[in-house]
Amino acid sequence: MTPKNQQQVQQTMSKNLITIKAEDSLALAYAKMVKNEIRHLPVLDEGNHLVGLLSERDLQRALKSNVSGTALFKFESFEFDPTNKVFDYMSSPVHSVDKELNLKD
Repeated sequence: MTPKNQQQVQQTMSKNLITIKAEDSLALAYAKMVKNEIRHLPVLDEGNHLVGLLSERDLQRALKSNVSGTALFKFESFEFDPTNKVFDYMSSPVHSVDKELNLKD
């Protein structure tokens, strides 16, 4: 077994990530997060290169809220503007390291 100070990034990193495309809808991103109980999605371009990160907080910023009803009974609904895409709200650029880098470094 390799001592912790000599482990490589690949020995501790998450693998088989759930991702989303930059051109996908925010509603799809939300559905993926809920289904998989995650709060962040790596964003890929058409060539499957990492171009951003979409967080739960990014989705909260994108929500449209509608309040309707009477003075006694108010109902609030939430939805995403269908014209907005993941790339409109993702954080970019994303910094990464080589998987063979020493974890300590």
